[in-house]
Amino acid sequence: MIETFWLANRGRSYLSSMTVIPLPLTVGQISDVLAVYPLPLHREWIDRAVFAIDDEYLKMAQDSNRQ
Repeated sequence: MIETFWLANRGRSYLSSMTVIPLPLTVGQISDVLAVYPLPLHREWIDRAVFAIDDEYLKMAQDSNRQ
């Protein structure tokens, strides 16, 4: 599951302004990863887990941009 997050993270979009801000992952980005690296789990569980990891990643990125 964590590997799925990191692979989707490679396709992440960013907003560029005074600082570079990562945008949340999309269902499409997760789908792109699962098309190549399928997991034997229900898609709903995969999405929930990847989005939960992404929420933590975005919080860490936001905290580092504040410093």
